[in-house]
Amino acid sequence: MSAHSQVFSAVVQSLLDEGLSVRFRASGRSMLPALRDGECLIVAPARAVDVDIGDVLLCDTRRGPIAHRVSSIERLADGERRFMLRGDASLEGDAPVASRQVSGKIVSVERDGRAVSLAIRGGRLGRLAVKAALEVRPGLVAAMRTLKTWRPWLAPSRLVPTTTASRT
Repeated sequence: MSAHSQVFSAVVQSLLDEGLSVRFRASGRSMLPALRDGECLIVAPARAVDVDIGDVLLCDTRRGPIAHRVSSIERLADGERRFMLRGDASLEGDAPVASRQVSGKIVSVERDGRAVSLAIRGGRLGRLAVKAALEVRPGLVAAMRTLKTWRPWLAPSRLVPTTTASRT
């Protein structure tokens, strides 16, 4: 992790520990379309016990701070929770994140001058829908890539014999 990332993480963590929310500008495309490169995110303090599938967490990792969505939660033998995260635009999940690595929860994004909530609607059913979408997405993306590869061979001109007629 770079020195800049370490300072950012330390400042954010100290503010969240005081119960304050933090606003910062995100960079990257791993969370498209939910979060866009350059948008301002609002992160609030969060306890690990309050985190649920579908929440977007700000976590400290070996790569530096990341904001990714919780795709699943494991309960360890000692009662600790471990979170599996994945960017919405990513096909693969990140390395598991321990509770102590969670800095906070992204609660909103500033878009077009307004705060857009990232809260999942629909209660338990809404969270189940998000979980299903997270599990199905990699397979759908792989299928789309396969179709793109085969598209030239599926063109109508290759499937239907063409004849040329000429008038003399």
